Amino acid sequence: FELKMAKVSELPIDIHYNKLLDWLIDRRHCDLKWASVVRDIREKVTTATTNLPDSPEFKILKEVPDLSYFHVLKIVENLKQSEADGAKNIFGQYSSQRIKDWLEVKKLYEKRNVYLAEAAQILMRNVNFEIPALKRQIAKSQQIQQECDKKESDYEKNAKLLKEKYLEECQKLGIKGEDPKQELLQLAQELPDTLSKIANEVRNLKPVVEYYQAFVKFNGSAENVPSLSILTYVIQNGNTSVYEWKTGQKPQVSILELPLVQSNLTSEVDLEIDWGDISEADDKQIEQIELGADLEIDISGITVEDTGISEPTVVKDDNNTITVEAEGKTTIDEVDPSELLTLLEATSTKDSFLDDMCELQSFLAQRKQEKGRQEDIVQMNQLEDSPKELTMETEHTLAEMKSSVDSIINGLTSAKNMKLFLIRSSPTYVDRVVDSIQLHLRQANKSTSAALKCSARRDEALRTQRTAEPCLSKTKAHTKELQRQVAIEISKLYSDRVVNIMGEINQI
Repeated sequence: FELKMAKVSELPIDIHYNKLLDWLIDRRHCDLKWASVVRDIREKVTTATTNLPDSPEFKILKEVPDLSYFHVLKIVENLKQSEADGAKNIFGQYSSQRIKDWLEVKKLYEKRNVYLAEAAQILMRNVNFEIPALKRQIAKSQQIQQECDKKESDYEKNAKLLKEKYLEECQKLGIKGEDPKQELLQLAQELPDTLSKIANEVRNLKPVVEYYQAFVKFNGSAENVPSLSILTYVIQNGNTSVYEWKTGQKPQVSILELPLVQSNLTSEVDLEIDWGDISEADDKQIEQIELGADLEIDISGITVEDTGISEPTVVKDDNNTITVEAEGKTTIDEVDPSELLTLLEATSTKDSFLDDMCELQSFLAQRKQEKGRQEDIVQMNQLEDSPKELTMETEHTLAEMKSSVDSIINGLTSAKNMKLFLIRSSPTYVDRVVDSIQLHLRQANKSTSAALKCSARRDEALRTQRTAEPCLSKTKAHTKELQRQVAIEISKLYSDRVVNIMGEINQI
């Protein structure tokens, strides 16, 4: 029997960490109401901690959030080694109140093994809650950093593409993009010069138009010869105003000078009487004139000068519309403002001009295609008796003619010029154009702002991770050390038998 008992004493004691507190209470090593005793001990520990010295070893213990029984042992040992607190009186007792307080705490912990119950609870709380929470916090922080890195990269890429799109739109309009509205208005002011250059290029199409008319005349009749009236007029007279195209006379005003001319006409008809210099004596004479008195005015010194302006004639039509006319001059009221625009700027005449150009373009494309078919014997026989200018053209010359026509059409219908036409016809349209191109810039700014927010969130997650990682390491180290100390204390209760605390605590 003694041999059997000897073998049993050599067996280790295995306790699951989650059942450790129940194991201690079931074997009556700890009291069931240990928690209320621990609350009282905590109050005494809090009070005693404020009286600890400021030495480095005590500062480290002060930073521990929950001081356990084993920390109290270290504090008592350090106080005993100090000269001030380690002194004893003649009765062998410590004279320092500081060490007396900590010795009292130590005794309260050791009564009914309260410190073992508290340590078991700390082990369960750390393994089940504290350490997993810190791990989840670190994992969440790492996940946020990865997501923010990806989103920040996407936002920066999107912002770059939008800024490039903005610059591309500005380049299409021929502006730098520093001040889009002012730059577009400036380009709109320069549109007449652009149209004049296009009109100069149109003058070079005279041989092309003559070739087209001669071809149609030879293959049909004189009645079917296309007139191309607007195109022919521009070739002969340039980009004149619509009024001059209709009447053959140049208007006295232009669309840009119209407001100034109105003010000048008003100033011309204003009459001003020069009263001369009136002295104080004259003022007194005027005051002496009584109402109703007979006045004699000497008009012998007054002369009438010819200003060169004939008397205006007021004409009133059936619609009660009054028109002021002057001899030899066309007044502003007689000219429709839309007729002051040039042929290539007014919508109706510009469309007619483009119709003529597209007709010429289609003809040249068809002739170039026909010229490329060498085997078309019927066509060669058909043009055998044609004029010389119809038989001398080659596929190369037709391609050059078509290229010239294409260049003019593309220049007049480009996206830039079409927007400038609308801006000149409606000043408020420039705001819509600017808003449409600046939409890319606003979206780019939003993407940049979102990238900055992602960067700030990533930095915050990184700070959280750097704070949680040391805390996790300390908690793990404290838990392992507490596991070792509890196993030693329980082993003392069972004649130094080996005690193993099992479970997830060994995998933290």
